[in-house]
Amino acid sequence: MLWLYLHFPHLLLDHIRRSRENQGALAVVEGSGQKIIQACPEAYAQGVRAGMRLKTAISLVPELRMLRADHQQEARILEDQARWLYRYAAHIVLVPPNGLLAEVGSLQRLYGGLAAVWQTVEQGLEERQLNAWTAIGHTPLAARLIARAGKGECTADKGHILRTLGQMPLLTAEFDDKTCTRLQRLGLNTLDEVFALPASELARRLSPETLAYVQKIQGNRADPQTPWQPPHTFRQQADFVQEIEQSQGLLFPLQRILSELEEDLCWRQQDTDSLLLVLQHRHEEPTRIRVRTSGPEHRAEAFLNLIRLRFEQHPLRLRWSH
Repeated sequence: MLWLYLHFPHLLLDHIRRSRENQGALAVVEGSGQKIIQACPEAYAQGVRAGMRLKTAISLVPELRMLRADHQQEARILEDQARWLYRYAAHIVLVPPNGLLAEVGSLQRLYGGLAAVWQTVEQGLEERQLNAWTAIGHTPLAARLIARAGKGECTADKGHILRTLGQMPLLTAEFDDKTCTRLQRLGLNTLDEVFALPASELARRLSPETLAYVQKIQGNRADPQTPWQPPHTFRQQADFVQEIEQSQGLLFPLQRILSELEEDLCWRQQDTDSLLLVLQHRHEEPTRIRVRTSGPEHRAEAFLNLIRLRFEQHPLRLRWSH
């Protein structure tokens, strides 16, 4: 089997930026709000880095906009990307908080080769304005480690994949700190040196769990993956860093969401005659708007025109309390 892994280095940032017309410096801060954990390209170009203290980042970019890391939000966004990837590959595995795994060996004949599979996914990522590090591996763990290290290539050559893995330092191989320390005390610094150890020696000097992990990377031990199943309903959410005060400000993110709905309906070969739009307010009950079409519909333009008409007939007063 062959596996494709997608590692999204700043999934939450990409999601937020897709819902904004005006691109500006944006960063994600940890739960305590004291440290930067992700910085968009605009912020990075001005010196903002992951691990930097928030005060330092603001001194570099006074207009920097921030949002707090939200694990539930990230899980929802990851599932959105899984639903998109499911159009191309049936065996999808979610790897929270920022990874997707897909079995692609069986897709080569369908797409006309592995390069065509790779290109199809890369094109989809570009269209969705998502940054991802992609890699192919003969095992799920091999694909994951290579992708997260940014070393991915479009190849099915097992020898090449193992050589790429072998060059990785132990920390990149995602051993825990204790195991890393013990391996380094044995004089080992790369995965290749770990691979060279006899299995009995690895189990004796470290642990059976470490041996199992290494064998799963190599493909010498089974590593079954439970496939993810997409929900039967389409649900999308736009998140904003700054407050939206006019209903017109919702049309840009709605256009993106409705375009993805159109793609989803076309892929499923389905239509719908009803949408529910829920607008969340800071200190008030949500506004719920039911949009109905005159008949089965799938076109984003038709839905957007109806929503625009509703906004014109019943202007929304979007009140945000501080």
